[in-house]
Amino acid sequence: MSISFIHNEYFRKRLSDQSLDVFTNIQDAKSKVGLHEVFTTSGDPKIDYVLQDNNTTLKVILEFDSKEDQDFWKKNVDDLGVGFRNSNIEFFKIEWCDGKGNIESTKLHEDNSVYDF
Repeated sequence: MSISFIHNEYFRKRLSDQSLDVFTNIQDAKSKVGLHEVFTTSGDPKIDYVLQDNNTTLKVILEFDSKEDQDFWKKNVDDLGVGFRNSNIEFFKIEWCDGKGNIESTKLHEDNSVYDF
């Protein structure tokens, strides 16, 4: 299978004093961000997780077998409204990759909105 449909999403947790939470490991980051099942299962993505920025950023790498699978995922996550369940989470960047995994375009969420449920 060629790697054709990949994108990266970036999350961090903002604490009440406005500092960033430091994740102890990937499981801790996944638990604190609380990605919704629709985010992790719709379109059957292969998902990898990486901690960055001194463990304050969870990078989620989603790989799909086809454009249709990726589009199905995007529609379902868009319909959901937000792909995670926990409070004080910033979804601040998305990178769309070419067929070789190289970053083709980046969208920054300039307001770095903190979702507080």
